[in-house]
Order: sequence, then structure tokens, then C-alpha cells
Amino acid sequence: MNHPGNAGQTRLTGHAWEPVPVPERIGKAVHEYVTPAGLAYAAFDFAEDWDGIWWFLECNQGGQFGFVELETGQPIAAEAAQWPAQHRADRRTSDGRR
Repeated sequence: MNHPGNAGQTRLTGHAWEPVPVPERIGKAVHEYVTPAGLAYAAFDFAEDWDGIWWFLECNQGGQFGFVELETGQPIAAEAAQWPAQHRADRRTSDGRR
């Protein structure tokens, strides 16, 4: 299958999309970024060098993930769809109204 954008470019380099464990410090930094920014969703792009160091490239507030889901088989869309229901109480006003 040929994917547009970055996914297609990965095929040119011979590197495939694959799930990898996220270092704890990276996960913490992501949460520290999105929480004060008020983002309900963000797609972060990182590069990992030969020494295993993760480099932050960008944060896309409406970033695409469908091609990554297709390449890796991860249930990204299903997880994203669950988020609004799980965080419903967070959207209430101080007097309990929505």
C-alpha cells in the first residue's frame, strides 16, 4: 500500500513505522506540554538517533495517525474515540453544568 506524506517517505529510506516503548521522561514531557496548552489531542513527532536519544521535532494539534495505525496495527483510532467519554467530567463548569 502506498501512503502519502511521511509514511511514503519512510519507504524510501527502508525504515518502517514500528511501535517502540516511550521513555518515561518523554511521556512525562508530553503530558507537561499538552496539559497547560489545553490540548485534547496532539501528535508528537520524534526522531531517535543511533545513540538512542529522542529528539523532539514538532507537535501537531491535528496530526494524522491513520497511516501509522495501518503500518503498525496499533488501535490508535479506537483509543482516540474513547478519550471524550473518559474525560467527560473534566468539561464540567465549577457549578456542575456542562
